[in-house]
Amino acid sequence: MEYLRLDIVRKNGEILIGIKFKLNVSHMEKKPPSIKFIAKMSNCSSASVSNVINGKGSVGAKTRELILKNLRKYKYKINPSARSLRVRKSETIAVVFRPEINIFASEFYLNVIRGFYKRISEFGYDVLLSEFDFLGCDGKSVPKFILNGKADAVAILNSPIGGGFKKILKDFEIPSVILDASIPEFDSVESDAFNALLEVVSYLHRMGHRNIAYFGFESDGINSKTRMKAFLEAMAANGICGGVKLCEMFASEKEAFAKFDKVFARKNAPTAIVVCNDVFGTAVIRHAQEMGFRVPADISVFGYGDISLAEHSSPSLSTVHVDASKLGEMGAETLLARIENPKLRPSNKKLSCGLVIRESVKPV
Repeated sequence: MEYLRLDIVRKNGEILIGIKFKLNVSHMEKKPPSIKFIAKMSNCSSASVSNVINGKGSVGAKTRELILKNLRKYKYKINPSARSLRVRKSETIAVVFRPEINIFASEFYLNVIRGFYKRISEFGYDVLLSEFDFLGCDGKSVPKFILNGKADAVAILNSPIGGGFKKILKDFEIPSVILDASIPEFDSVESDAFNALLEVVSYLHRMGHRNIAYFGFESDGINSKTRMKAFLEAMAANGICGGVKLCEMFASEKEAFAKFDKVFARKNAPTAIVVCNDVFGTAVIRHAQEMGFRVPADISVFGYGDISLAEHSSPSLSTVHVDASKLGEMGAETLLARIENPKLRPSNKKLSCGLVIRESVKPV
């Protein structure tokens, strides 16, 4: 307190006491200005101030400029946590994947995420990567990023989803999209496996192959089953469904190669193999060579994905080209549409693919 002054005044026989004092505010904690105070200083409503702070609504240019000036002048500070609770926005999207998918070792999924982030960031969103067991979820173990409101929406990388996690997404009203796979009740974006494999089988058929095998990898998720089904339909469409001697999904390379050794020891062994992804395709080439087979002279191999490993294997792997970055961008656009309008019907978008013919395939 800088001073205190006491004035005693007589008026009409009464004694009036006046007290004047001035506080030294530099020694006191200043109370932060409220939205109501900023509105008063700006001669506008509190709603207008709130709209300017949150980037919402329509506020006149002059009023907006005055509000911003007063926000700076009175050092108004936005509380991020309070704002998140108020507008229910974290401006973050969670990209979630299964524990068994090592995304940091997967060129394909890194490119999917890259495309997804490129598009989603244009709308001011950040991306949070999170590992979660979708199938083991009982509906009670809620991921922290959902429980703490750290994500406005979820993008799920190629994974089956159990009833527990579906319940969580429904209870918390979290917009979501499946990337590189399809689940009926969810928005999804995936490569057009049927038409791609129809082209693959048709090409092998033109090369004279009638006995064609399919190798699937269980850890490849939902799309491995989708691709195996598409392969069988493509074989039937080409009238060579009787030529399938091996069409299975395997839990490990060791299991797959044990079956490979058994089947390819026969006289009527397949002349070509189609595999669910390029990593597995290059592994098949190596194993076949170790077993004394020549690729493609004895066995033709066709992959799926067109990652850089396919081009640099020896021999280089013929494959289905999937624009992983484009797939991610399509997923981001689908999720943005869902965030904007939660009542949209679930959509399944398919990315067109093309064949890349390299050294691992030759005519019979």
